[in-house]
Amino acid sequence: MAKPIPKKKAPRPIVAYEPKGYALKEIFQLLRSQDLFENLDFDPKYLPLLYTSNLIGRVMARCIAQGPTGPVAIKATTDGTLFTVARGGAFSQYLVLTGNATDAGAIVDLGQQVSRIDIFTYDNAANYKLSRDLVLPLGDTIELFKDSFYSLDVYTRRIWVQNKTALAVARYRFIGWYD
Repeated sequence: MAKPIPKKKAPRPIVAYEPKGYALKEIFQLLRSQDLFENLDFDPKYLPLLYTSNLIGRVMARCIAQGPTGPVAIKATTDGTLFTVARGGAFSQYLVLTGNATDAGAIVDLGQQVSRIDIFTYDNAANYKLSRDLVLPLGDTIELFKDSFYSLDVYTRRIWVQNKTALAVARYRFIGWYD
């Protein structure tokens, strides 16, 4: 007697997995804060009640942060991580240099490379150029107005400083932070 030939099963259709046998329990929570600062064109403009849920879903979202002059969209890199400053805290040492800018401009050597530079400009506007070491040329001009403060998380070794307006002496103070 010959062996029976098994029948081939029909291919199963590809469908999204859907769990059966239980219902998801979704819990909503009221958010009491109504102070949303987004400047986006929503319809309706304001929601009377805001809720959050315990279920995780896939969404297209836009992150908004409060900037110094209003809402700012948070950007991301090409690999999906948020744009943040790599350096920026827990520095163990600092140095302070003060002086007066000249009309011709002068280079101030910090004595070593710093990771963050704080620039204070007093009395009058001044122009600045930065270089990360003693070899590379100075960068583009940064103009700072009088009585201003500027903090940069960049490697800096030399700073070129010049009065913005001739005979209007600008006092400056550099604070360099390093490990």
